[in-house]
Amino acid sequence: MILAMQPPSLRIDTARLGECERLFLWCVRSWVHAAFRRTSSEDLRLALLAHRLEPAAAEIDGLMRQIAAHASGTVDIRIRRATELSGDEIRLLRALRAGFLGLPELGDALLAPLVHQPGRAAAMQRLWALAESFRSAGLDACDWPQPEGRADRTGDDRRGRRSAPGNDVA
Repeated sequence: MILAMQPPSLRIDTARLGECERLFLWCVRSWVHAAFRRTSSEDLRLALLAHRLEPAAAEIDGLMRQIAAHASGTVDIRIRRATELSGDEIRLLRALRAGFLGLPELGDALLAPLVHQPGRAAAMQRLWALAESFRSAGLDACDWPQPEGRADRTGDDRRGRRSAPGNDVA
C-alpha cells in the first residue's frame, strides 16, 4: 500500500476539514489545554454530549493518555483557536481516517513516529472505538482535503484530469 503524504510545506486550514475531523481535532486540543492548565475537561464532555457522543470522552481521554505516556518525542498539538494544523495533528486525523476505513496497518504506520509500543497499540484501539462512536452518531471522516492550486506544484494546472492514458494528474 502506498501512502501519499502531504509535503511538509503544505498548510491545511481547519476550515477545510469536515465536521468529524474538526470535532476530533477540537477534542484533542481541548484535552491538551485541560491537561496543561490542570483543569477539568467538562467542556469536552459537554461538547461530545451535544453531538450524542458522550461515551467518546473516555476514548479521547484514553487516547491522549497513551500518547502522553508513550510519546516518542514532543507531539505538536496546537491551541484550540489555531487555524492551521500541525504535522502531528495531520497524522492523528489520518489515523482516525484509517480507523473509519478499517486499515489498522495504516493507522499503526501513521502513529509510529509519534507513539512507542505498547502505547501505540492501545492508542489505535481508542482511535478505532472513536471512529465507531463517530460513525454511530452519524459523523464520518470525509476525504482528506487536497492541496489547492497546481496539481503537482510543477506548473500543471490540470488537477484531476488525465495527462496520458492511465496517468492521473492529482
